[in-house]
Amino acid sequence: MILCVLLFHGTLPAGEGPRLIEVRDSVQAWSGRLLAKDDTYSWIMTESGGVWQLETAKLTGFRVIADEFRIATPEKLYSQLRAEVPEEYEVAQSARFIVAVGSGRASTYAAYLERVYRDVVRFYQSHGVAVSEPTVPMAVLLFSDQYEFRAYCERDNTRWSDDLRGYYSLQTNRVALFDDRTTEWSSEEPVENPASRQPAHLRGLPETAARSLSKVSPRTLETLVHEVVHQIGYNTGVHSRFGRNPQWLVEGLAMHLETPDSRTRRGHSRTESATPINAERLAWFREEYTSRQAAGDLAGLVASEDLFNSSPFDAYSLSWALTSFLGSENSGERRKQFADYLALLKTRDSMEPYSAEDRLLDFQRCFGDIARLEVELWRHVESLGTTKGDILLYTTNDGD
Repeated sequence: MILCVLLFHGTLPAGEGPRLIEVRDSVQAWSGRLLAKDDTYSWIMTESGGVWQLETAKLTGFRVIADEFRIATPEKLYSQLRAEVPEEYEVAQSARFIVAVGSGRASTYAAYLERVYRDVVRFYQSHGVAVSEPTVPMAVLLFSDQYEFRAYCERDNTRWSDDLRGYYSLQTNRVALFDDRTTEWSSEEPVENPASRQPAHLRGLPETAARSLSKVSPRTLETLVHEVVHQIGYNTGVHSRFGRNPQWLVEGLAMHLETPDSRTRRGHSRTESATPINAERLAWFREEYTSRQAAGDLAGLVASEDLFNSSPFDAYSLSWALTSFLGSENSGERRKQFADYLALLKTRDSMEPYSAEDRLLDFQRCFGDIARLEVELWRHVESLGTTKGDILLYTTNDGD
């Protein structure tokens, strides 16, 4: 095919960077830079940092738009988002985020996400994971209600359901969610220590910011953090933006880092006696998954995504349990092995197939006998406290 020759075998003059190109199929066109390709898929990065995975065989047209591809400026992305959302929405920009909020407080949300970013990066760095600075501001849209969110999902070609609270899209590089006000924090009586009534995500925030976000439901904040952890991972080089990432790891990290103590210095301190707990996942693990658990489940989770397809809530809970165990200060040598595993994954060629056998071999190369690790994991879960803490209420349904 002439298109493939032009797109995949053409060369650039020495010293030139990637070109801005346009590719198209029989229905639509996409513009950006060629990020990667193989015989099955082509990955095109847009100026906003989004990545489209296109079927190579279906591409029928190609042209060079400009000799140099450039990421959109923060000012351009801000203007685009401002023009897209309703006039009454607030839009605010921080060092790494552009946030559009239907219920106000956009600047407070942006500042809050900067704190989440710093904590997440610190967590990765403490595990020896190289983290790069995002090349483009990360956009977050917090819609006023579920109806506006659903309309956005339809425009974004994202499958919507009643359980969907939010998602991160690789194609747009955006997080989208809605303000779920069904479980707002409120009190008609004065409280001697208002901070004690705050969700865990607000503890330690400056008083003004904590007060501003105090009426936001824990479910909304927890959904926001979960999806932004995904967004941070894909924008800092922790996860590959093309090819395959083990789903247990991507989701496990997001669920582990939902919990504030898991990503803060307090959570990393060896003086902290309790392991940070994602109470919703722990409750599901104990009350639902345990009755169905079978020997070899852990090996199956590491080797493929089959458990996510057949029993997604079991897969999410097992992924959280494994990641929180490996990433905890209380896991001893396993924490160092986890760092080695994350480093090993970053050395893999994302364009090469990652078979179930290879996934399992890589895992065992770092952790040794997986059956032994499975026994340790169960002992770890049994040792955890009750689930009466900061229970995470939302249902995960990610778009990545």
